[in-house]
Amino acid sequence: MLSFELDGEAKERYTIVRSYNYGNELNVYKVHKKNDPETHYMLKSYKTREDFERESQMLRELHGAKNIVQMIDVYPLQSIIVCESALYDLEIFLHHQNNIQRQEEKGNIIKDVVSGLSELQKHNIVHFELTPKNIMYFQEKDGYTESWKLIDFDTACFVGSYFLHYAKIKMNYSAPEVIRAYEKGIKIKADFAMDMFSFGLILYFLEIGHHYWDGENEEKKEEIISTKYLPLRNIGDPTACYVMKRLLDKRIPHRMTLEGFIQTLYYISESSKQKKLTNTSNNKFEPDDEIIEEGLRAKLTQVIENAVASRRKHFRVDDIWKIAQKLRGHSNDFKLQIWNNEDQKDQFISILKNQVHLYNRFLWIIVRYCAVKDRVVNRLTKKISTLYRDIIEINSTIKAGKSFNSHLSKLIMALKSRDNKKIQCELNKFADDPYLNLYSNDDTDITLSRWHYPKNKAYIVTSTEVGPREEIFVKKNGDLFEYFQSNYNSPEHFHLSNWKNKIKLAWGISVGVKYLHDQKIVHLDLRSENILLKYDEKEETLIPKISNFLWSREIYSGKNSVYPKIKLSSGEKVWKRWYDPDRLRNKKRFESSTPSDIYSLGLLFWEITWRKPNNLPFKDVPIKNLYNHLLNNHYEELPELPEDYRDWGIIIKNMWKFKAEDRYDIVTIESNMKKLSKVTDSEIQQNSN
Repeated sequence: MLSFELDGEAKERYTIVRSYNYGNELNVYKVHKKNDPETHYMLKSYKTREDFERESQMLRELHGAKNIVQMIDVYPLQSIIVCESALYDLEIFLHHQNNIQRQEEKGNIIKDVVSGLSELQKHNIVHFELTPKNIMYFQEKDGYTESWKLIDFDTACFVGSYFLHYAKIKMNYSAPEVIRAYEKGIKIKADFAMDMFSFGLILYFLEIGHHYWDGENEEKKEEIISTKYLPLRNIGDPTACYVMKRLLDKRIPHRMTLEGFIQTLYYISESSKQKKLTNTSNNKFEPDDEIIEEGLRAKLTQVIENAVASRRKHFRVDDIWKIAQKLRGHSNDFKLQIWNNEDQKDQFISILKNQVHLYNRFLWIIVRYCAVKDRVVNRLTKKISTLYRDIIEINSTIKAGKSFNSHLSKLIMALKSRDNKKIQCELNKFADDPYLNLYSNDDTDITLSRWHYPKNKAYIVTSTEVGPREEIFVKKNGDLFEYFQSNYNSPEHFHLSNWKNKIKLAWGISVGVKYLHDQKIVHLDLRSENILLKYDEKEETLIPKISNFLWSREIYSGKNSVYPKIKLSSGEKVWKRWYDPDRLRNKKRFESSTPSDIYSLGLLFWEITWRKPNNLPFKDVPIKNLYNHLLNNHYEELPELPEDYRDWGIIIKNMWKFKAEDRYDIVTIESNMKKLSKVTDSEIQQNSN
């Protein structure tokens, strides 16, 4: 007998068929409309108003989203929602599949889950409880359209908001930082990386057929919450193993993003396998292997060209430049080769997939080695330790690069001979070479600006702008600080005399900072001198570009940053005037976080509002006294803003709050600046009248 009964409008419209015995509190029921008993729906009731409001809000936000369960009806008075009905969840499904069946199905499952996660991230939502039970199989009325969808959003919240995990939630698919926060009873800030860790455990479940942690085994729990890499046993596919290690990285900034996962050959090949199965059943064929191989070559070529173009002899004579030149030649040779054996071609693609990450890693480690050697790190013991570890890794990677080139050369010769036995022999040697099975377990706390700058991001200086084009930026338009120092009332600098243009410039900078924070990067040196300017003649506007990533680092709460060791001739470290109170107080080391950038960005906005030469923040206060000055609630004054833009003043004042947790986040800032930038000249004139 049901303990739950419908009331009011819900009772008039729906009939309960039975309980699903599902949900954390067995609060899910199978129902149908009174006028349509053939179509079933899922009805969910809530014991707390908070749970109901949270899930109904999320489902309204996700209305029409692909691979997300859709809400049909909502009844606030009774705290119930009605959603489309599923057939079964992923856990039940996989328990009825053997290994062969599981491998055949996983491509479709992964594709649908990735689609659902992509929708969540588009809407800035973190699921927080991504488990096989919350991935369900749906079939449309036509009986043919099928898909896997994400369900159960009563614990979801928006990125950047704080959330306290409920005791009722089973934690066996949660990220380690979530488990630790739950055990300490503290709120945790929602981050996409938390769902990506859960996704990594789901991939493990798909590959192996059982949970990594069942929620009971204390030894497995310790493996998850410890700082060590998870020992991923019994995964035969090395590419899958590598991807899972990246997703299950305990260091949040190093954890693979969804965008990164979509670009992996593991995802591409799984999607292609599923296409091939579908095409075979429809008596069609698409050249998916050619697409995969071309994609791999493009990825590898990008790494090679970065290295060749740098022309830097980074380490001894056998460096990445020399290796990359040979690789480029081999890559061109392979475009002329034809594979007669599909199995051999698949084996070669698998080898390629395992090597792309190696060269990306090599570029990064070389840059760090040079910077550490050139006195970025001040403590001698730390310097020696880092250099020693880097030299070992560089040497290992050089060996791998040489070996990789040698195998490619021999394989090309074998392919030209058209002798399948020779080709297979070379492929086996290639696959079994121990030098090529490197995996980095790097735990250094020295983070430098990235070798690959983010491409095609409108408000970030990109890799294509480093060098001659950055020179053009500076000489022709200068940086924002130089702009302020020149005769700012002259005709050539008329642009920022207009408040609307000031707002647009500030919004552009906030877009760039938002991109960095989305990528888990803090800039740590946001000020007018590091904003390059380009005048767009077509749009008649100044385009800002954030530059100088020397002190930028990835965000990770467990690690500290070191300060730059640069002095002006006066001896004053002028950039400290843009430091937030936490950085001023911790003079030697500090924990890098996004609020630090927000504070600096607030002072940068303050510079833009005044548009004055020699206008340093708190320039009459010695830097050594600046922390106490801020502690006593002394802030810079803003000029009088036009009525339509007074909200900008409110935004700025909420950016330079003394306590980091009281400051606006970049999402709030960017969205509000965008709204202000849309105010038209006619609206301003109308309000003035």
